[in-house]
Amino acid sequence: MLKILKATWWKFLSIPLLIYIVAFGLLQPIAPGISSIHQDKITIGEVNFISIETYNTHLEEAASSSQAWLKNGETFICGVFTEIKNNTAIIGFPIARKDYEKRFFDLIINNDIDGTFELRDALVPAENFGNNSFSDVDCKVEVNTNESAFFTFPNREILKESIRNLFFHVCMWFAMVFLLIFSLGSSVAYLNTGKKPWDTMAHLAVVTAMVFGALGILTGMVWAKFTWGAFWPNDPKLNGVLVAMLAYLAYLILRGSAKDESKKGRLAAVYNIFAFVLYIIFIYVIPKFSSSLHPGMGGNPAFSEYDLDSSLRIVFYPAVIAWTLLAFWLFSILLRIELINEDLEDQLI
Repeated sequence: MLKILKATWWKFLSIPLLIYIVAFGLLQPIAPGISSIHQDKITIGEVNFISIETYNTHLEEAASSSQAWLKNGETFICGVFTEIKNNTAIIGFPIARKDYEKRFFDLIINNDIDGTFELRDALVPAENFGNNSFSDVDCKVEVNTNESAFFTFPNREILKESIRNLFFHVCMWFAMVFLLIFSLGSSVAYLNTGKKPWDTMAHLAVVTAMVFGALGILTGMVWAKFTWGAFWPNDPKLNGVLVAMLAYLAYLILRGSAKDESKKGRLAAVYNIFAFVLYIIFIYVIPKFSSSLHPGMGGNPAFSEYDLDSSLRIVFYPAVIAWTLLAFWLFSILLRIELINEDLEDQLI
């Protein structure tokens, strides 16, 4: 174990990976998208004029090639741009009186510079109906593809630029989880062997995990404020995080309260196993069966199903590796300091 921790190649590997994450993750542009729509209802049997604001688009430059559709199931309704100014536009849609497959209409825009972007579930029919009766004609859909669209991060509703926090908040929590798993294994090894170095490693892994847990909470609070409007909304996963962190804080306090080294080690190891079980329950189990704002919880789609496309994966996976390596690098430094102080190096396996 000590030989692996003393090796330098994996530590230095984290440096270029972190540089790559910061540079590529923060500088890569966000894909074009619809940032807001100034109404949420449309009237069946009327020409509806929809005013929209877009983000990172070239509507004015690509006015001649810009197209818009409303999509409901397999039905497409062609729109006409009546006004385009900078990143805003007004689009007219004649909505025929008919039974539509779905309640909500998706708004889709396409041009030869930005490619295709959409706002899902953008509009819902109003309760009243218009007086006009439009014939249900086929809408010809001609899509202009944008080859550079792959080199942008997805523009998701609510998230927008904050989606970059995926490379920090989520990946820091991955690093914390790996440290807690390592700490759990070290506690089990201590109970089996009674060798103090295992207890020392379990303790320092928790200390390091709490550092990354605190960073994860801070980045998560900033993300929550941007997307949900509050630094700490009443969310079961956020509340579970608080309980789990307090459980591990109690582990650190428990270690300091016992004076007998052997008794302290056994007591801490047993409690560490208990704390990890609590962590899994409060972070992963309870939010799965509760109404949670987090992706993948409470029925919400997970990032892997909804947002984690190819452009994000080429940064996200290296970010998980980089933050994990950095976390274990910090852990190895703390361990070496502790080994020097306690002269335990010769006892390591």
